[in-house]
Amino acid sequence: MVELLAHSSVLLGNLERIRTKRDCAGCQSIVAALVGVKEVAEPDLPGLDARLRFDGRSFFCDLYPHRQEPSTSRGPMLWQIEPADATQRLYVARMKYARFMDANRIDTGLISSWIETCDRLHSNAITHTDGASPMTQSNLPFLYLIDLEQECLVRVYLDGGGDGSSADGPPCYVALSYVWGRVEIPTTTTKNLAQLQQPGALSPQTFARTSGTRLTRTIADAMSLASRLGIRFFWTDCFCTVQDGGAEKTMFINAMASIYYRAYFTIVASEGPHGDFGIPGVCRDKNGGPSVDPPPPPRDIICRHMTFPGAVLQTEDMMGHSTRSICEGTPWSTRAWTFQEAFFSRRLLVCNGTVSWVCRSFRSEEWVACEHGAKGTAHETPGFISDVPDWPDMKQFGRLVLEYAKRDLTFDDDVLAAFAGAAAVLSQSFRPGFHFGLPEMFFDVCLLWEGDRRNPRPLRRREGKAIRLPSWSWVSVKGALFLDMWMCFGSHFYAGGLLLPDPRLTDPLVRWRKTLLRPDGHLVPGEYVFSAVHENSSSLISGWSLTRQPGAEQTDYSFSHPTFANKTFSLPFPVLAQEKESNPQPETMYGAILAFTAKRLWLTRAERLERHPWLECPIYHTYVLRDDKGTWAGVLSDDEVDGDALEETFSHGDETRCELIAISKTRVRDWKYAEGYLLEWELDEHPSADRIEDAYDFYNVLWVRWQDQVAYRKGIGRVSADVWDRLELDEVDVNLG
Repeated sequence: MVELLAHSSVLLGNLERIRTKRDCAGCQSIVAALVGVKEVAEPDLPGLDARLRFDGRSFFCDLYPHRQEPSTSRGPMLWQIEPADATQRLYVARMKYARFMDANRIDTGLISSWIETCDRLHSNAITHTDGASPMTQSNLPFLYLIDLEQECLVRVYLDGGGDGSSADGPPCYVALSYVWGRVEIPTTTTKNLAQLQQPGALSPQTFARTSGTRLTRTIADAMSLASRLGIRFFWTDCFCTVQDGGAEKTMFINAMASIYYRAYFTIVASEGPHGDFGIPGVCRDKNGGPSVDPPPPPRDIICRHMTFPGAVLQTEDMMGHSTRSICEGTPWSTRAWTFQEAFFSRRLLVCNGTVSWVCRSFRSEEWVACEHGAKGTAHETPGFISDVPDWPDMKQFGRLVLEYAKRDLTFDDDVLAAFAGAAAVLSQSFRPGFHFGLPEMFFDVCLLWEGDRRNPRPLRRREGKAIRLPSWSWVSVKGALFLDMWMCFGSHFYAGGLLLPDPRLTDPLVRWRKTLLRPDGHLVPGEYVFSAVHENSSSLISGWSLTRQPGAEQTDYSFSHPTFANKTFSLPFPVLAQEKESNPQPETMYGAILAFTAKRLWLTRAERLERHPWLECPIYHTYVLRDDKGTWAGVLSDDEVDGDALEETFSHGDETRCELIAISKTRVRDWKYAEGYLLEWELDEHPSADRIEDAYDFYNVLWVRWQDQVAYRKGIGRVSADVWDRLELDEVDVNLG
């Protein structure tokens, strides 16, 4: 290395000649590394020469044609493995060192050092005293945990008491997040619960003898990893939730936020398509060797090593390592259940070929020799529950929905259950809660979701077998969504009663009535969806204080409320007391039907808009609406759900005639307040296209079709108020399913 630093580069020679030096471990490592990372193929070795180069910060292995001048156009970047002897370090400014990774073993000593440092830097990660804890409080009385020392299931009361509890509360435990997949996974049931609570019942040998099956690899590996990290208690859904427990199981599902948030950290087992894949690199046997056959496979480490006198260099693949640390492209990253598990957790130990430790402030990677908390490990918040504010943030809720809607489920019936934990947490600020995935506080605005017009791939209908998912909610579809109407108009929903010149106002036009599904299967009318707009307007702004900015424009004002100390808002929203919440009795469930009365008319779905009018990019699923005379009336976003089972049962007539029902009316005072959101404003036929400083009034409409006296959503649109108000309307009673 000293010679290289002095001369900037060292010629290594022809790769084929290097490979022939069988007795030289360093020579063999060079060729093996280049072939291993697919920089070269073995037939190419005779035609390539190599040199090692240092540019003052990083190392490179340059590859170029045999007997030609060296070139820098090809070859991997290399990092030096951090030497065990600190005196051998090259003290070069901004130079990073790599860490050696054993493909057959995860370094639990390294993980322990991350945990210890993280505990020291963020004491609230242990004491649960950070601001998110009120959001994750639940009435959960107890948990089942696996005692890794006793190797059995124990019942722990969260207010103290039970096995493993102390005077300070329940014990420290680690949770597991993994993909269950389409494999048989042993579970706890009412039949075997007592047996699994016997000491030793969950040891691999005893479990195999008493149950006739074995622990799946992922569960066994995660338990072993937690034990090796000095953690005594472990939580996983298959054993710590009684799968046929009825009301108890529902209690645990609704408390997922609390379960994962209470965990000391969460192990993310993201490799493989199912729960029997395992965690490569974990030794299951306490004596150090694997205890099941076949032995676990080596870890898929994407870097290779070259050995030189005085140093070992590692091939660099920053992009590959980074995508692994966030599990990009893995089945785990596409599953709906794992979405909320990661969201609820406070810290993640990610096992995905390499190992990463992720907390709210820092992310440490196994392949980088850097202490947790150092400058190089800082990162943007990954979206933990800790970041959920105690006020209704529509933009953050929208980001969660955008991510969740793309996730896969083995059973579409689980779409609400897999989001129930997130909804329970968010309900603390979005009071009085959610109805089929939509916050009642902003219900009228949240009905205005669309398929992503930038994505040619259509949405897919989630077909529930045990439950009917409502076409009016985003939970009924899977795919990329477009939530611009939420982002633009959500926070302005309660500005109408303020007598202030707000530039964006949305007024609801209907009252939404829920239906209750009785145990006998009959639907009966329920309560109305909450809307403060329809409540006493004086209570809406009660407690809010208005502050104007001195010398500023009319729209420069802010609001504050004593509930939110040292926080100001651009607009107020309802601040509801806990007793305002309204839920059906436990023995009832909500039906998917919304009942309401609204105005409707018929328009023609005309030509498709193929390009965005000002971004000049292709768009899909978006059409022009015209009246009977061919006059421009508005725009329509067609849900175009792929493989929609309902489509075959709709009565087919003129496919371009659309029955449109007005659900709200929006006024935008000036184009600049909706720039980038309302694409029709720059269409040549738009009434205000040549005077964009003018206001734009439009009706938000549902496109519906009917089946058995129930209307179903086909799309969402906007119709110019100038057109709507001059056409003949009729009033219709609607059951929207």
